[in-house]
Amino acid sequence: MSNSLPSARRMRQFFSRIPLPPWHPRADPIGQAYLSRMAEMDIAFQQRIRRLNKLIPLLVLLRMQGGSGFRMAGILRHFFLEYLNRLTQYGPYSLPSSFNVVESFLQFDQEFFIFDLRQEREHLLRLHDYFDWYTKDQGLPEDPKILMDIIEEGTIYSYDAAGDTGEFTISAEGSQLAVAGLSMIRHENELSVILLAGENPPYPPDDEILDISAKNDPAEGHEEISPAQDLSVKDRYISGMREFSKVILLTRFNLATKKHDVRYLNVDTGPSYIVYTDDIEVLKESFGKRVSQEMIDNSLSGLERYKQLFSALTSLIYLPVIFIVEQARVIESKFITELGIASQSLQVRKAVKEFGRGALTIHRSIRCLTSPNTDNLIEAGSRIIDPENFHFESTGFWKSIEPNDIGEDKHGNPIVGKTWVERTETCSIKSPESFIMNNKPRTLKGKDPGIVYIMRSSAHGNDIYKVGLTRRSTRERAAEIGSSTGVPLPFEVLASWDVADCGKVESEVHKHLKPFRVSKKREFFRTSLSSIVATIERVIANVESNP
Repeated sequence: MSNSLPSARRMRQFFSRIPLPPWHPRADPIGQAYLSRMAEMDIAFQQRIRRLNKLIPLLVLLRMQGGSGFRMAGILRHFFLEYLNRLTQYGPYSLPSSFNVVESFLQFDQEFFIFDLRQEREHLLRLHDYFDWYTKDQGLPEDPKILMDIIEEGTIYSYDAAGDTGEFTISAEGSQLAVAGLSMIRHENELSVILLAGENPPYPPDDEILDISAKNDPAEGHEEISPAQDLSVKDRYISGMREFSKVILLTRFNLATKKHDVRYLNVDTGPSYIVYTDDIEVLKESFGKRVSQEMIDNSLSGLERYKQLFSALTSLIYLPVIFIVEQARVIESKFITELGIASQSLQVRKAVKEFGRGALTIHRSIRCLTSPNTDNLIEAGSRIIDPENFHFESTGFWKSIEPNDIGEDKHGNPIVGKTWVERTETCSIKSPESFIMNNKPRTLKGKDPGIVYIMRSSAHGNDIYKVGLTRRSTRERAAEIGSSTGVPLPFEVLASWDVADCGKVESEVHKHLKPFRVSKKREFFRTSLSSIVATIERVIANVESNP
């Protein structure tokens, strides 16, 4: 990691405050024991610890229930919670390899000594609309540096795929991958990206997970960390995408030089992750003498299996651009969060008392890109997509040496106490290749095929959505609703799903949303858009698995 990169500066600043862990060869156990005894005797220090123990659970409540509820917001909060638990239970050296990229989405809070989420901007779209735009001859920027002007520095931009339960897939060895969402953040010319995909059938299969977990040795310093006991293999699947297990790809791009850094791919097994990476130095640092060439080869071959997914990620970095170019199709929808719904609960009131009402995220705004294809007419077939041509850059990293030893910086100049190590595994790291996206519209073999939709009119108040069905096109239905209700502003289709039994799906969705119904006689609901989307996708998965 280059000393000049924003990520390197953040990491150096953070770890400069942290004492070495007991297992580190240069740790000072006597000095650390002395500091621990002094801390135990410091009354003010102990009072601060007790206050932190009181405030941190309330801060966690604000972050976890203040999100939109969409998939990428959930992934970000998953990492937030995992890092908090590791920091508080095992210390900073227990953080997993995902931290090398995800730290860009967080900022270190010196008061609470945790990594907190940065500001979020969320978007909802159909990915096939994006790739329709991406593959046009006109409109696509020639240089990724344009993102430095479009993406506000230090702000998270998340993009969730709506209305897609696995129809649009990318091939892997023996399986298909469906992109579920993506989050990105820019620091200067550095763009960090997290991509969430679903894999069907899952790899490795469910029945092999326990054997793999038993064989895996923990990384050095992570021996006490065990897989989550409250999770099982069933938790590896993406809600609303039946039979698709979670795969998370993380990397960084240099927008100024068109280079990409090392990649980390986390395959969800339920209680933990299998990690593949081309960051060989991380493997060496984590496993020390236990690392073998077989481990390195296995990590590289595992990553190679998902090379088309990396190409798709590289193609998706222009998502912020389409929301500007197609501004006329963008609707901003403001909706309530779980905090807003539970704003009068005892715990939320305690959080407000400690942090102030300004810390309470009652609403989230989602920018929705409406689809020009409102009839869900999608042709089956495949198309080849050429990604942005980023090349690998061996950026290297700082390695600590003995305090009085002399090392070298990246330019060969002598420096005391550390040395610059270039990553040399460039032969195994390729630039993104063209990939094939397969369009496989769902075959509707049911009693009552049709479309379940979510619509909204800006004439209505915040958080009010219409959830219904149509056996024609959503365009016709939207026009019909506008004329029959007398609403002065038109209805926009925010999301829609082709289903084999639309009557049954609509009925089940309405049952689940009954507490949020505005009127018994109308199909309007006041709740968050994300909760409606999640409800519809869960119902579709349940109905189709139990016809």
